Amino acid sequence: MHNIAGLFSTLNKLGLNISVYSSCNNLDEAAEVVIDRYNNTFFHSKIGGVRPAERHAGKDVEIIAQRNKDHEQYRKEHPERFISGKFLIEVPAGPQYLNKVDAE
Repeated sequence: MHNIAGLFSTLNKLGLNISVYSSCNNLDEAAEVVIDRYNNTFFHSKIGGVRPAERHAGKDVEIIAQRNKDHEQYRKEHPERFISGKFLIEVPAGPQYLNKVDAE
């Protein structure tokens, strides 16, 4: 997300339209639900297609390795579905930063 419009778009996709809340308390409660949904059900493309909570718990490497193993097995069982013979191999995302400060 590079701008505030991206933030509001993501919140809206997750079910939080901030314009419909009449009080801060109602908005707070709804935000907690959305944050939980984002962390525990939303597969995030920028961190290898795992849920943020799984990444935070350190399970992303294991999940991606198992997913790649399953994809390889499926490719062997159904080669006709892979005309080019290739398929996407996912890799763990590596370090992620908020407001990273570059060393001088």
